[in-house]
Amino acid sequence: KNILKIDNLVGFERLIKLQLDNNIIERIENLGHLVSLEWLDLSFNNIAQITGLESLTSLTNLSLFSNRVTQLGGLDTLTKLQVLSVGNNLITEQSSVMYLRPF
Repeated sequence: KNILKIDNLVGFERLIKLQLDNNIIERIENLGHLVSLEWLDLSFNNIAQITGLESLTSLTNLSLFSNRVTQLGGLDTLTKLQVLSVGNNLITEQSSVMYLRPF
């Protein structure tokens, strides 16, 4: 898989699951219209920053395992999120993990 950019998802507004793992994606983008999305796998990519997920309020499972993420953020609106996988990233600040609300 050699996907560099998330694109061409117009017309998939009812999509529930999207698996884009094991690519070379650098930015989370062009997903804002996928408001029914519940499961998103972006693991094993080159993503450095968590952005572009604000409107995905139905998301319950998000995997960003093995990327280049340095801090957690951009997850405030994801109130239905139950599973967040961010292992094997570059997160070094404990305060970044403290950002997550207790369940």
